[in-house]
Amino acid sequence: MVKLGYTVKLLTGYEFSRKRIFNKYIEHFYNIKQNSKGAERFIAKMHLNQLYGIFGRKLDLIETRNVYNKDLRDFQHLD
Repeated sequence: MVKLGYTVKLLTGYEFSRKRIFNKYIEHFYNIKQNSKGAERFIAKMHLNQLYGIFGRKLDLIETRNVYNKDLRDFQHLD
């Protein structure tokens, strides 16, 4: 963008370390995915995709609640 004449101002950012803490996890499920078919391949693929989902989510949208069986109807969406 700068090469095209735009001015860039960094407002905020995040710095991440370069540690590869999930290498074994990724290698394990990637190998299963590459060498499997059907349900086993699908499950390995979901494990890989969900790792991204956990870290790619917006924290302000997450709400965790404990719901007791007696209160479950209050949380069901019945049309």
